[in-house]
Amino acid sequence: MNKRQKKKAIFGYRMSNTKIRKRIKNIKLLDKPKTIYDGFGISDAFCPFCGCDLIKWSGNKVSYLELWETGYCARCGEKIAGADNGPYHHILRDMLEYPEATIKELQELY
Repeated sequence: MNKRQKKKAIFGYRMSNTKIRKRIKNIKLLDKPKTIYDGFGISDAFCPFCGCDLIKWSGNKVSYLELWETGYCARCGEKIAGADNGPYHHILRDMLEYPEATIKELQELY
């Protein structure tokens, strides 16, 4: 089994753009998170680029007592989540709250 076949076995096939758009329309915003333990504040967290449910976390990027983490999609590698001394943010929540912002602007927030 080569590397590509192993990836397909773990992640499955990529979602089509229509399925991703339908899945985004079904997301419900929950209460805005106040701590890091409250989750993302959305009903369904996934990558808006490929539909993957897995997030690869960078780990804490500083050695002192601060929180600075970035989450990347496990399949496509896009930046989709992050935390900087506050609750975790997910790009889908920001897309629904600020529809006029571009994806690149939202990714720079993390």
